[in-house]
Amino acid sequence: MNQIFSFKRYAWLVKRQLVENAAIYKYGIGLLIGLIALFFWLFSNWKSDAIAPSLGHIPVLFITGSFFLLIFSGNFFESIGSKNKGMFYFSLPVSPLERVAVAFTFVMILFPALFLLIFSAFDYCAVQAFNSIHHTNVKMIELDLNITGIYALLISAFALGSFMFGKNGMIKTGLSLFALVLVYFGLTLLIFRFILNGLSFGININSNDIRINDIPFNDLFTSAWYLLIPLFWIILYFKIKEKEV
Repeated sequence: MNQIFSFKRYAWLVKRQLVENAAIYKYGIGLLIGLIALFFWLFSNWKSDAIAPSLGHIPVLFITGSFFLLIFSGNFFESIGSKNKGMFYFSLPVSPLERVAVAFTFVMILFPALFLLIFSAFDYCAVQAFNSIHHTNVKMIELDLNITGIYALLISAFALGSFMFGKNGMIKTGLSLFALVLVYFGLTLLIFRFILNGLSFGININSNDIRINDIPFNDLFTSAWYLLIPLFWIILYFKIKEKEV
């Protein structure tokens, strides 16, 4: 490749991806709409006074979001990581940066934007109906940086893992992430106990309301998790570069 990046080649690859996988995307979107409708139907029928009605947004968001974003992004990279389709994909006259840019466009921009558009439409309708029936004042769910960051991290991890592992890449990636989460919480718990046993770092260890978020190391670990997002994409770039024909 003489050019590192060409917008013309980038646009051509985006169009090609849309045309070749149009059927998969249509069926996936249809299934997503069905799942969101089902979970919002269950949410709108909650009548227990023991549970705050607004909590119904959270499981709908995470269950349907995880299904759509992780499966679509994982399938995107698992397919091109396979031998048959991967060989043809990497013989296309585009640069590694263009391949990564297209992948980033789909799994980090287009897929999340499409999901949020569909989810927000259902969220608005469900909230209006729920408030009308139950005479409440439930608000539409608002995404914060933590939720966005978690999804960005998971999508990036599944993208890299699915590509590297190839066959059954999503399962292997999921197991790897589960192991990492266990290690993370294990280290956090150990440090928390270590601090309580003698190092306060400015925290009143005699207080009865010490929270894990008050520990300085927790912010460091959280930042480290989010720094993995660009790291995953950098590694993915070099992995794609290695596979080029």
